[in-house]
Amino acid sequence: MVISSFREPLSGWIDNVSGPTGALVGGGVGLIRTLNIDRDCTAEMIPADLTINALISTAWDIANNKNADDEPPIYNYHSSWTNRLTWGKYVELAFKHGKKLPSMQSLWCYSMTETKYIYFHYFLILVLHMLPAIIIDTALLVTGKKAKLLKMYKKIHKYMRVTAYFSTKNWNFRNNNVLKLWDKLSEEDKEIFFFSMKDFDWDTYMNICVHGIRRFIFKDTLDTIPKAKKRMSRLVILHKSIKYAVFALFLWGLYLIFYYALSMSSNSSYSLFSESITVR
Repeated sequence: MVISSFREPLSGWIDNVSGPTGALVGGGVGLIRTLNIDRDCTAEMIPADLTINALISTAWDIANNKNADDEPPIYNYHSSWTNRLTWGKYVELAFKHGKKLPSMQSLWCYSMTETKYIYFHYFLILVLHMLPAIIIDTALLVTGKKAKLLKMYKKIHKYMRVTAYFSTKNWNFRNNNVLKLWDKLSEEDKEIFFFSMKDFDWDTYMNICVHGIRRFIFKDTLDTIPKAKKRMSRLVILHKSIKYAVFALFLWGLYLIFYYALSMSSNSSYSLFSESITVR
């Protein structure tokens, strides 16, 4: 899956929110709170500019060896050369850098629950996405405004279903021809057409991705970062307050159920004891 650029034309350049980028954008604005991923599966993602450099290099290689073999060579270009990125690590790094660079477009704070179990994921969608959306859309309609969250989530869930196919499975590729191609390049060409994923620094790259999303998708300027951080702090406090309040109500509900059941049991036992005395 091709994602934000690493160096060219600009670091972090991106012009769409499809695939894994959509999860970063949705998590960044606080709309996506659950993902159907297997944290241990490899996230096969490649920077856009490195993909193009590899493609140009394969054309050069084919031109130099066009009569060498009867069968056309296959070039599998993927990310897992030496430093494998898992989906769990991808989310961790995205949140690590996202919390340092929040957007002014955020509707809520960063909050994510990942699961590889599809039915539990559907339950989380109901609780964390649909229920809040219904409440907010109802409030908007009551105040005379247009409801929009349910419609928005319909699109989000469509993209999430597509990505889930790749985020819950492991994919094994042989990239021998790509490795050989990299070794064929001169030092000058390796700099110009850089595409090596050997010991790739995912931490640095994810920082670039978050910067790019903030700049090219959210259209936020760097001078808004302090204000966005203050805003995000308030959202975090609100989020925790609501979470603890809901948890307290849940415990109170359990207490009432337990107390009612215990009372019914005690009354039943007392009635049986009274009937036993009467019979005697």
